[in-house]
Amino acid sequence: MPPYDTAHSYSHQPAVYAPHHQTALPAVPEPASVDLSGERQPVVWVPGPDGNFVGVPRDMLPAGYLHSPVMPAPPQRDLTPQPLIDPRAQLVLAVGIAAGTAGAGLGWGIGQAAAGIAAVSGSSGLIAALALLLLVKATGRGGSTVQVHHETTVINTNRWFGKSTTTF
Repeated sequence: MPPYDTAHSYSHQPAVYAPHHQTALPAVPEPASVDLSGERQPVVWVPGPDGNFVGVPRDMLPAGYLHSPVMPAPPQRDLTPQPLIDPRAQLVLAVGIAAGTAGAGLGWGIGQAAAGIAAVSGSSGLIAALALLLLVKATGRGGSTVQVHHETTVINTNRWFGKSTTTF
């Protein structure tokens, strides 16, 4: 069994290595042509049949296989100056301020009227109400009192299975 045979299991015997004796200098490689990167064709890596990527020269690919490498230019930005506060927001704010001012004015007016009513409801209001009552009694315009008494009796009788009778 060779010492580096990976197809079979290893034995427990130590491998025997022959000593290497270097008697001569290593051979000098022949000068080869230099392959410049600018002269090489670009290589594109595409998926191969076994799932691995394979390097293919770009010229060997079918037409339309690669997407255009040119990125489209973004649209021009609108650089016109914009108002500091949105016009719609200004309108909403103005309507809110106007409504608040109107509400405050209305509240002030109602407060003035309530103050007047409160002043009248004091002793002067009581005197005016008594004077009006005496005036009505003195003229005799109170009229006669008519009393109307009306009674209605409703009897509602409920029986089994939704049968109901009503009598007046």
